[in-house]
Amino acid sequence: MKAKQFKEGQEFDHVNDELLVDDKDDKSFENISSIVHIKLKMANGEKLHLEELKALFRDGDDVLLEKLTDWRLDKQYPAELAELDTIRFCDNDLVLQLIKKNKIELLTAIINKTNFDEYNQEIAEKLISAGIGTVVAKNLEKFVGLNHQEIAEKLFSEGQGDAVAENLEKFVGLNQEIAEKLFSEGQGGAVARNLEKFVGLNHQEIAEKLFSEGQGEVVARNLEKFVGVDADFKAKLQRI
Repeated sequence: MKAKQFKEGQEFDHVNDELLVDDKDDKSFENISSIVHIKLKMANGEKLHLEELKALFRDGDDVLLEKLTDWRLDKQYPAELAELDTIRFCDNDLVLQLIKKNKIELLTAIINKTNFDEYNQEIAEKLISAGIGTVVAKNLEKFVGLNHQEIAEKLFSEGQGDAVAENLEKFVGLNQEIAEKLFSEGQGGAVARNLEKFVGLNHQEIAEKLFSEGQGEVVARNLEKFVGVDADFKAKLQRI
């Protein structure tokens, strides 16, 4: 049975248990009476408007947040998530609340799908501690005031070094220590492809190390990024 009709323009899919979000006439919902009213609408299978959906997030009810996770907002409502963000529903306080409630899937959907770009260092560190550092590395541009070196170090210390290697192009100002950690995890090629993301590296030493590990080709393909490599080494590359 698909989409039982309750009122004109109000539908609820009981088969798939879907929330059908209606983003029209938001102004009529500027003064929502109470969360109870919204819950009654949900129970009656009525559509929720954007302001009402925002209020549910703010309320932070565990059962409701779990239900929102079940509805897979990231799959079914990416546009709604983005529009919610335009009215500044998403912020650091909300994300902290969701972290405390361990709503990992919902957190991932919100950070990946919305355009909010003012997350702070505390949020980044808590997300990494929660085991979803990949979300931070993938969305570094959405965080303000981050120390990329510290974030990379924390990712490695939490066993999430792959997140650094896979998103290295988004980092800046990394040092020799991070380069060495990447080498130790077999990601020396990522260092060669993103040398401009590091400061204070000895490019000759990096090139020699890659060559000794059988990765001379990655040096050859990115040779223009290596500064100060001597002629003898370049001659070795020509013999590959």
